[in-house]
Amino acid sequence: MRREAQSLVMSVVLGFALVGCATNASLINARSHSNIDGIFSEVIREGTVPKGYADLEIHASIKTRPEGYFLFEPRDSVQGKPGYPFLLNVDGQAVTWKVDGLQETTPRYLEDGGRNPEGGTGFRYILNRRIRLQPGTHRFFFGLPGEDSFLEFDVKLKEGRLYGLRFDPVYKWRSFARSRHFIGGLSRYEMVLKEKCPD
Repeated sequence: MRREAQSLVMSVVLGFALVGCATNASLINARSHSNIDGIFSEVIREGTVPKGYADLEIHASIKTRPEGYFLFEPRDSVQGKPGYPFLLNVDGQAVTWKVDGLQETTPRYLEDGGRNPEGGTGFRYILNRRIRLQPGTHRFFFGLPGEDSFLEFDVKLKEGRLYGLRFDPVYKWRSFARSRHFIGGLSRYEMVLKEKCPD
């Protein structure tokens, strides 16, 4: 009998989602380099989690404004360009995944009449990766170099289990729209960790 997925309470030891700070950029740059190997490996094919390990499926998405949306857009901006970077560092092992986006246009208003924070035309970047690591408590650093934004937290994983770690974007407040909107950039990520049914 298959067990229903259980929500887990995640211990967030340190969580930052600050944007536009030089300190953030320096820390993200430092965490983008590995000082150890063998902490995790990427899993290409789905399957049963082997004994002595735990698997973690990572999902994150972000919508950005099109390239050149602002007249004085910085040259190093990754908004609307191919190869949008997502950084993961676990216990000192780092990887940067570069994802190509797709242009999308979505309604500006939700069905309930409220403003859609992702309404309008922009580029959608979706990260889906699965990693394998030993059970126990691990220190995670998840960052977006293009936004100078990151989260740092601990996750405890049990042997033989499959988990899902999802990052949902929360965008900056736009005063003229009186709502949050992707054109202003990312404010922070909200994360959800769930134990999933085995494959």
